[in-house]
Amino acid sequence: MSPSQGLQLGRLKLLYQDFQQPNPPFIIHAANFDLEDRVSIVSDPHPPAEAIYTDSSHPEGKAGCAFCVIQNNVQIHQWTTTLSPHNTEFQAETLAIKKDINWASSKGISISIWSDSDSALRGIFCFKRSNPLIQETKQALLQHPSMQLNWIKALEGYLGNEVADNLDKQATKEGTHLHLQTPKCHLKKVLMNLSLNKWQQDWDLGDTGRAIFNVLPKAALTPASWLREFILFGPFPIYFYRFRFHHSDISTCGEKRDPIHNVTSCPMTLSYHFTKPSVENTQLLWKSVLSNKLSRINIVKLIAFLTENENLIK
Repeated sequence: MSPSQGLQLGRLKLLYQDFQQPNPPFIIHAANFDLEDRVSIVSDPHPPAEAIYTDSSHPEGKAGCAFCVIQNNVQIHQWTTTLSPHNTEFQAETLAIKKDINWASSKGISISIWSDSDSALRGIFCFKRSNPLIQETKQALLQHPSMQLNWIKALEGYLGNEVADNLDKQATKEGTHLHLQTPKCHLKKVLMNLSLNKWQQDWDLGDTGRAIFNVLPKAALTPASWLREFILFGPFPIYFYRFRFHHSDISTCGEKRDPIHNVTSCPMTLSYHFTKPSVENTQLLWKSVLSNKLSRINIVKLIAFLTENENLIK
């Protein structure tokens, strides 16, 4: 499939041109790359009387960014924009820095820029970054050697930072929309959600692993904190028979030796029994048992007994 056609995933269509692509390496001699000296990530408790402050917000699926110009404790200029929900706060903060560099250069003024985004500032002074927005911001900054970028701690009562914070929150509600390409991290998130949904559908409708499904009904990437004993996977004749280790799944007591039989009915495991539930309440009982520490210890002891006495239960 060509990039122009995109990729169709169910009702979702992904187009190549909608996603941010890495740029070639930044071509500049290392001796001319002075941004490490002009971008500071150490907070200065005394910002100058004239400065630009940037900020960004990403509340409840919205995104926005802004900058304001403060001169002698008076706001003399502001800029805001709204971004798409899939744009990241990193993109928003970098865009705001790029915009205020361009604004200052258009006015022909030398001014310091203050941002509370450590990640954006580190991305700008890092020599090897392929992010196109970062590269554009670097290029703008390198063309104006008198400008300085600084980090400022958020929520510390600085006038310019508070004004920028209010502006970017306002921008998420009523700002002019600006299009930025979707970052790859959003694509990864979309594909991950699609994969998890498909996995969950297969798990819900499958006809195997139902004993485990009763304990772990939700598909997830995080490891479950259950031992194998807690999902009733152990030395039961029904499993031995399934994998052809035993010639039959019938135990010495004459009944099919599935896990529920072992923990509720088998005379060989009487000391470890739980009350046998009705068929419709089996899952509820098992969840109740697993929520009790003493019951879990009892299950572990049962599995150990079956392992040590396998010859008695064949």
